[in-house]
Amino acid sequence: DLMFLYWSGAAAFSYEKQNEPLDPTRQIFYPDKWPRCQFDGRTITTSKGQLIPVRDCQLAIWLDPRASREITRNDYAAAPLVARERSSGMTFVLRCLIDRVDTSNQLLWLWEYFARYPHATYGYEDNGFQVMIADLLETQRAERRARHLPDQLPLTGYTSTKNKLDRIISLQPKCDLGWIEWADGLPELLIQQFRQVPTGTHDDGPDAVERAIWLLDGPTTATIDMGVSW
Repeated sequence: DLMFLYWSGAAAFSYEKQNEPLDPTRQIFYPDKWPRCQFDGRTITTSKGQLIPVRDCQLAIWLDPRASREITRNDYAAAPLVARERSSGMTFVLRCLIDRVDTSNQLLWLWEYFARYPHATYGYEDNGFQVMIADLLETQRAERRARHLPDQLPLTGYTSTKNKLDRIISLQPKCDLGWIEWADGLPELLIQQFRQVPTGTHDDGPDAVERAIWLLDGPTTATIDMGVSW
């Protein structure tokens, strides 16, 4: 019976039976139509079968932090890894860690990335409380230095001034045109948050992906102001 309801209208089924606030008349992103790639940690296999070594790409990692110590509610922390192939300019979303974890564990995500991709560009949102991350990072640096572990994670804080929803929506043309490819195995939570823009409760994953791509573009690059009220 539930499958018959789903086939008769997936959007209504999600809204009424699964408590997913998806309004098809306002939906912006359609992940089912996005080109998919594969990533094994070293090589990207594009949707057209081209093999691209990740060492030949520009890499960026962004941390969208969360402050709450209550790990079962509120926003999510997210840390995507994105890549850009230098010759074609194609962008790839390769990984995304997204969960409700405390600040210390959020930084551990970055150290894990750093162990594999030390030459990536690393950034995080330092609006408001997030400035405390810098202090915790220095503490972790000292601890790693004492254990003779790599400690030079090049993490830079940026203050976001543009409207978050406008920034996320600015990805729509690139997604629709296939200029961004998405790795198989990305968290379903990330895909679902994109699907629910702009009516969803959470958009931490899409926000972090947009900021990571912004790092690839160069932090001084202007963001698109859609001038739309949602």
